[in-house]
Amino acid sequence: MDTTNSVLKMKGFWRFTDNRRHRLDLKWSSYRRDGNRTILEDFTIEDEDGNEITIPAGSEVTSNFDIDMYKASYSYSFFQDYRIDIAGSIGLYLMPIDIGVNSTGFIRVNESEKFDAPLPTIGLRADFAITP
Repeated sequence: MDTTNSVLKMKGFWRFTDNRRHRLDLKWSSYRRDGNRTILEDFTIEDEDGNEITIPAGSEVTSNFDIDMYKASYSYSFFQDYRIDIAGSIGLYLMPIDIGVNSTGFIRVNESEKFDAPLPTIGLRADFAITP
């Protein structure tokens, strides 16, 4: 399909104690993908009720696939010196997802699905300063 893609990201962190061992990270990413094409072969999709819909060849089809990713995490630095910081972290990802297909032609179809996908995270983070 002829497509357009766009991505936007923002992230930041905050060390909220004097000893700089506690850290809160926030991150947001947005991914948008749209496509359109006149299809050359029939294909079948399933609607929200579970019924199959066949979109015939020659139909103009547009689609979208949009994801936002939100992440919040807390880290505790268990080793720090002037160049190295090693920390354990826990957090949560949340991904609202929007998927859609729309066709015009012999049969009109406008199907979409939206849902949220939460994911807990656990990790190990290491920062290293190349220069003092």
